[in-house]
Amino acid sequence: AALATTGAAITTAAAAPAPAPAAGAADRCTTFTPGADLHDCDLRQADLVGANLTGANLTSADLHDSNLRGAWLVGANLTNADLTSADLTSADLTKANLNKANLTKADLTDADLTDADLSDANLSHANLTKTNLSYADFARADFTNANLDGVNAHATNFAYANFRGAHFSGATDFTTSFRGATWTDGQTCMLPSQGGCDRHWDR
Repeated sequence: AALATTGAAITTAAAAPAPAPAAGAADRCTTFTPGADLHDCDLRQADLVGANLTGANLTSADLHDSNLRGAWLVGANLTNADLTSADLTSADLTKANLNKANLTKADLTDADLTDADLSDANLSHANLTKTNLSYADFARADFTNANLDGVNAHATNFAYANFRGAHFSGATDFTTSFRGATWTDGQTCMLPSQGGCDRHWDR
């Protein structure tokens, strides 16, 4: 501290208070609230059961093996996020952006993906049993060996998606587009192919 001298008396000048430290990535990546900025955060094996992450930015976040059961992810941005083996059972992903997200082996049982964007997403070996896919965009998505039993696929876009080895038992409301998709048996669906897969058997 600076010293001020007046005759024989010596007084110490009060030091200015230090500025508060700015919130760093560690603080940002532990804030789980609506609209939170969690882009690029390492959230592997995170316990986010029932978390309200409505409108959150999870772009390129690592959510490998995370528990998001019943989480609210309405309108969240999960572009390029890694959700490998994540538990998204009963999660609400209405209008969420999962473009190019990795959902390999993820559990989406009873989840709501209404109007969500999963174009170019990887859903290989994922469990989508009884998931609501209404109005969602799965263009060019990979469903290799995925389980889609009992899904609601009303007005869903599956154009050019890959369903090789996937399972569709009990799916409902298939008013959807499969144009150019690769079907479970490896055949290609015709252009156009609406409400089911009209295959090119000569390929």
